[in-house]
Amino acid sequence: TLLLAPPIFILSLLPPKIDTAALVLPINETLPLLSKTLSQLRGDDDRLVHPDRYDAAVTYQPLLCDAELRTALSVIASAATNVDNDEKNALRAQEIACQVVTFCTVENPRNRAALWRYDEDGDVVHRGLLNIVKNAVADDDACGGGTDDRDKRWYAGGAAAETVWISSFNSPENHA
Repeated sequence: TLLLAPPIFILSLLPPKIDTAALVLPINETLPLLSKTLSQLRGDDDRLVHPDRYDAAVTYQPLLCDAELRTALSVIASAATNVDNDEKNALRAQEIACQVVTFCTVENPRNRAALWRYDEDGDVVHRGLLNIVKNAVADDDACGGGTDDRDKRWYAGGAAAETVWISSFNSPENHA
């Protein structure tokens, strides 16, 4: 006989909605924090795509992701409305934030669901990711940074594309 958990129990396993107003940090504070988190999660994992967790991520994911996932999501969510990236280091922060989200969500359905539960509409993170990807392929003049920012846009867009990919894995939130 198969016993099913009551729906209320299953919903209690999902991460709560995040208070986004309390999470906005200046880029100059966010970037070093996320860079350190990424370094610990990545370890010596230099793969281009991360379909599964590597040794360091297995060790550090439970320790770092509860707090730092929220910070990374706030950086990505800010890209949903701020597409001109005029703040110094914004593109690098977006790239690092996307990588942190990827390392925190690989083989972790609870953290993947956090992408959908970040805001009331459930899609500001994904709009931010799509803006980062669109910015990567935009005309240099349309982005305001010219060719100087092209590589930064490409790196951020590549990291965002992997985050879009990992966020599409099956979970109750993806099919609500």
